[in-house]
Amino acid sequence: MLPSVGSKAGQEHEQLCWCPPGSFKMSFEGTEVNLSKGFWMGKNLVTQEQYQRIMGENPSTFVGESLPAESMRKRDAMTFARKLTLREREAGKISEHWCYQLPTDAQWEYACRAGTSTAYSFGDDTNQLDEHAWYRDNSGNRTHPVGSKKANPWGLHDMHGNCLEFVRDAYLPAPPSGTDPEITSVDLPPRPAESQFPFALGRGGGWFFPAEGLQSRVRSRLGARDRGYQLGFRVALVPTDMGRSARETEIILQVEKYVEHFRDEKYKESVATMAPDMTVYAPFGLLRGMPVPEGKIGVFHIYQQLHSQGLRLLLEVDNIRVVDYGDLVLATYISRGKWWVPPNAPAVTRRVTQLWKQIDGQWFVVHAHTSDYRPNP
Repeated sequence: MLPSVGSKAGQEHEQLCWCPPGSFKMSFEGTEVNLSKGFWMGKNLVTQEQYQRIMGENPSTFVGESLPAESMRKRDAMTFARKLTLREREAGKISEHWCYQLPTDAQWEYACRAGTSTAYSFGDDTNQLDEHAWYRDNSGNRTHPVGSKKANPWGLHDMHGNCLEFVRDAYLPAPPSGTDPEITSVDLPPRPAESQFPFALGRGGGWFFPAEGLQSRVRSRLGARDRGYQLGFRVALVPTDMGRSARETEIILQVEKYVEHFRDEKYKESVATMAPDMTVYAPFGLLRGMPVPEGKIGVFHIYQQLHSQGLRLLLEVDNIRVVDYGDLVLATYISRGKWWVPPNAPAVTRRVTQLWKQIDGQWFVVHAHTSDYRPNP
């Protein structure tokens, strides 16, 4: 099992490197940031072999087991981390006191700098960049096997170049200061004249970036739904009081699966599940259980009816939070998109609150409520 904390910066254990607590000056602004807890950072970008093993698919454009996984959405990268957490807990590799997630913006730059204050983790001399990074001048316009360039002082590879990396935070032009900062969608001002969806954030540059775009301090704004052969990720293993407990991780995966029923065209029939004889206040109105044999699970088949009316759902969720009450779990999240509305209707931002109950080993929504929502400016 993974040690609870590392003994020194850069200590390696099963493809993870220890990043101790500490303070540093972040980004171009030199923002003062303190990280109060140490964490384990992925030594490499997640590979296509790893992604395929956990997710059962490989969306990458440049195909190769040792190449970085790319072309996924940010939400898929976060789902990978949650699934990896459950798998490694079940295998006894990590305890419930630790979980995988995307690194925060601050964690990423702290790990990239590895105690340095220079433009790159190896110094300021761009003549050394070829030894440390795949970028526009040497990449041949494609990704390369992870770990094939020199590591930074804490043993991390490809922190400069190869793939632009998703981080956990939403994007603001300047990073916040303070202890363990993280920007969620709730912290963002509304953009009524633009998209309802928050900007995402990428780090590290990539095979298509010029040398200056690979500096430790560079933060790249991304569209909310950006995906492509430029974008990959690595995971961080963090204490659960910074991340998610086992139960929280499990229910968040179920919430995501629930939402997928409503947004993905491949789910043609079973778009909501519930226990028999329970009433579900689903996001699109009141539904009651259909008669089913005793002890069986009731399934709604409403897609065809709604589809025949020319209605379709376009939805994204973020900021999922879970509170555990023992026999019930309260899940809240922010949804942005269209809840079964005509195609020309505007997107709506809503706060969704759901009560989930575990019955015979499966999770079910037993009550849900939505309300229009706008974050404070």
